[in-house]
Amino acid sequence: CKTGSKESYGDIMERATGATGRGAVNFCIVLLQVGTCCCYLVNVANMVGESFLPHVDRRILILIQGVVVAPLVLIRNVAKLSPITVFGGVMTILGIALTFGAIGARLGSDGVLDVEPFRPQGLLVCLGIACFTFEGIGL
Repeated sequence: CKTGSKESYGDIMERATGATGRGAVNFCIVLLQVGTCCCYLVNVANMVGESFLPHVDRRILILIQGVVVAPLVLIRNVAKLSPITVFGGVMTILGIALTFGAIGARLGSDGVLDVEPFRPQGLLVCLGIACFTFEGIGL
């Protein structure tokens, strides 16, 4: 690929393998994005449900997220999403600050606790978070 090339992955595969290659690549990209979005909705619903709304069904939380996020999909110019990106960055910094504050408060009241080196019941959650962290790295 040339630097600054405007070709998509589908364009490259079409030149290499024909229309079938373009279709296969586009299909895989759609599957990647749908899977990432589903994981995101489920992950956020679980975190909000466990933290703030324990009595609300997770399916309802996922539906609410869909209603909030769906209009954003209609925005075709990514530059228009910059206020939402700034809001997301501010919320991330706030979340990190609150996490460190909670850790500091717990250390102040309970002291240093023993740390388990490995918990098998948390392995899948750990792998899910690791994969979710790199959601867009392929694109």
